[in-house]
Amino acid sequence: MRGAEAKARLGTCIKGVYEYYLKNGSIAAITGEDVGISNSSSPSCVSTDYFYYYLYVDSGKVGIRARRCTSGGKNPQGTANYLYRVDVDPASGSLEYYCWDGSAFSGPFTNWGQCAKI
Repeated sequence: MRGAEAKARLGTCIKGVYEYYLKNGSIAAITGEDVGISNSSSPSCVSTDYFYYYLYVDSGKVGIRARRCTSGGKNPQGTANYLYRVDVDPASGSLEYYCWDGSAFSGPFTNWGQCAKI
């Protein structure tokens, strides 16, 4: 399942968020590079991945996204722009998982297993 790539990479990013928070006491200045993904404000697909990755910080949470490549990524390309999303609040330890099936988000869930298979 191609979604396994996204879930594994997002899991690594979650650990990076906690490590950053423990080291700095805040997530205010966290970047993609701090969690192992691109710092680009316009991330794009690369030929070695099925998804591209990006993050944002909002209200004390770090949101990390994995969006399915429909062109420019590893073959086979996706036919829809599916999305996995996890919101991390390292101060409280809260994790919220979401899935976008091309038309609507489902979530928040407590783990990836609750997301529909995309």
